Parts: sequence; structure tokens; C-alpha cells
Amino acid sequence: STYVEVGEGAQSHFDIVYGTGAVTGEFGVDAITIAEDITVADQTFARVDSTQGLGRVYENAMFDGVLGLAFPGLSKNPGVNTFM
Repeated sequence: STYVEVGEGAQSHFDIVYGTGAVTGEFGVDAITIAEDITVADQTFARVDSTQGLGRVYENAMFDGVLGLAFPGLSKNPGVNTFM
């Protein structure tokens, strides 16, 4: 992994409330690969540290992550765009 914490002065913590509950975590930077051959270096992303707010929804769901594509007005870190 090439994971590093975000740079000094950058927003590092986030809280997101979904309809099913809340998650919290930290922003980090790493190389992100989608499918097998699309890799973006130095992509900032949110790493969820706590899913307690989701309760049994997260425990029973068949997924291991969420790729958020929020409009800038809804983003928890609006200055950072997803590479797409």
C-alpha cells in the first residue's frame, strides 16, 4: 500500500449521516484502482473508522465500501474531487 495521511492543514476528519445511520473516519491518500486497469495515484478518499451508526445494516450487507460521488454542495470535503 502507498497509503498516507492527508497533508498538514488539509481536512482530516469526517462525519457522514446516511438514512440508515452515521459513519466517521479520516481522509487519506493512496493509489486507487477501479476494475483491473484504471489506477489513479494520490487520490484523496474517506476511510471509515466507525460504522456503529449503521448497526445491523452494515453487518448484514453484501458490500465492503461505498464510492461517494456527491455534488460539491453535499460533499464533506468539497475541494477534493473523485477522479472520475
